[in-house]
Amino acid sequence: MKKDFFKLIAWKELLLMVICLIATRIFVLKYFYAEFELSPTVSELEYGLFVLSAIILFISACIANHCFDIKPAQNNGKQEQQALCANNKEAKIYFWTLSVISVGLSFAIGIPKGFIHLGFISAASVIAIWLYADRCKRQLLTGKLILSALSALLFLLPTVYELFSLMHTPDLFRVIGMEVKQVLNISLFFAAFAFVLCFLREIIKDLRDKDDDEEAADKDTFAIAFGEKICKNIAYILTIILILITCGYQYLYYQYSKLMIIGGISIIVHLPLLYFLKELHSAQSVQDYDFLAGLLKMVFVSLLFTITTAKYILQ
Repeated sequence: MKKDFFKLIAWKELLLMVICLIATRIFVLKYFYAEFELSPTVSELEYGLFVLSAIILFISACIANHCFDIKPAQNNGKQEQQALCANNKEAKIYFWTLSVISVGLSFAIGIPKGFIHLGFISAASVIAIWLYADRCKRQLLTGKLILSALSALLFLLPTVYELFSLMHTPDLFRVIGMEVKQVLNISLFFAAFAFVLCFLREIIKDLRDKDDDEEAADKDTFAIAFGEKICKNIAYILTIILILITCGYQYLYYQYSKLMIIGGISIIVHLPLLYFLKELHSAQSVQDYDFLAGLLKMVFVSLLFTITTAKYILQ
């Protein structure tokens, strides 16, 4: 039961999300305030509840995703997906219960900081997740855009939450309000990178599942609609965009005197992407595309490294 539960909630992706949120707090927000000998206006408890809300929403998303896969899973004899949700009705109860808790937490921590939008963003995310699981993941473009947007929000919301909290403290905002915009710009870079990376990974998964998806009459993917060659060309373009985003980040925020940091980011982020381009050219089998999807996950981990280096550009 425990093993099946961890399969259901995609614990590796959940762990990456939590590490990302913690890294943003420690290496970007707290370091920025340390320069002024201050602490973030969002307390440790409030940020902890923010992370908890994100965890609950993530788990509900996993349940929703499997909720509409229960019948196919039974047909294929894959019983591990049934461990938490014995049937579709039970899965829906779990999903909506967890979603209400997550949205309630978001309103509870957002309203006192003048960021009631956090609750509405959470509610909109719940609706987007449900639509994705119900119909959009079988559509050509909409599902990929939903997943990519949610990935981008992961990097934006911590900074936006802190910014609204700072605006709720007018005296402090007048002193450092302009400076915090630099932190917001850094978060926008990370969000753009995460959006494109998630979209690219979904295309790779389309290529991997092409044969199975062709048997499903209700599913439309890039690989089915455009064919393998065009789909790979789109993946090439997105990979180059990722490299350009990182180069732009380096050019705008790192001084020439910090060549070791620039070199480190280039090695950790750029080399895996260049290797990805090489392997994509010859990829054919399910195993090949599984490897590429895993490689992109490693690139996401490397993005966490760039967060830890963000403190150097705030000096």
